[in-house]
Amino acid sequence: MVSGVMDKLGLVNEGKYLATILPAKESFLLFQVLARKNKGFERIDYGPLPIQVAGYDDGVVPATTVVPSATTGWKIAAYKAVAGDRVVGLEEIKAEVAGDIFYYTDENTLFHYILDIKPRVLKHIVMYPDRQPQTAFREQTALPTADFGVFNGQFETVVLPKIHVSYQTYNPTNLDLRTYMTIYYAQYNVKVVKDEGKAREVLRKGLAKIVTLPYNVTHEQVEKVLREKYENALFSVELLEEARW
Repeated sequence: MVSGVMDKLGLVNEGKYLATILPAKESFLLFQVLARKNKGFERIDYGPLPIQVAGYDDGVVPATTVVPSATTGWKIAAYKAVAGDRVVGLEEIKAEVAGDIFYYTDENTLFHYILDIKPRVLKHIVMYPDRQPQTAFREQTALPTADFGVFNGQFETVVLPKIHVSYQTYNPTNLDLRTYMTIYYAQYNVKVVKDEGKAREVLRKGLAKIVTLPYNVTHEQVEKVLREKYENALFSVELLEEARW
């Protein structure tokens, strides 16, 4: 990769490219970043995770507990689980996205974010889309309590349009833990690359950052987005290797 593709946070600069691998499809999408909204202001001091357990303050994960306890996960919401504002300044955010601030519908937009969650001892699994765990070892699906398929501290992903991403969190200690999350994000205005020759040239010249999406198990919601918004835009991952030579 040539210098200048990414900024110091690992987000893609204007004019450069982002390749997003979908392991379940053995394919990738390639986007050219035309513009970045709010460049230079990528940090969101989100605060406690958007969870609430009865009898505890917002954002506290009780000892040896998985939150949420149901099959659904927590989303990066504008509001607290019970009441009040999640992030100061988002009081007037549209109701349709208040429950997931990185949800959108425009295929010319792309959200790319990095979560930094403390304490780092907490374990998290990602569900992409919501309710669909995406990590496993062999045929065993990962749970937040597992010692595989979980992440601690930081997690990076790209969100496709019309996809809700959610997470479950497990506190493996015997102490109640108060959480805090910082988000570093980019909102790109993008152009989808559909020409294989162009994709090959971009990859050969090292002009693209490559991010593997947590999409190891196919799901109709994601498949529908791929059909409706990215028809004829999927390239085989073999092209990534071919372009190196």
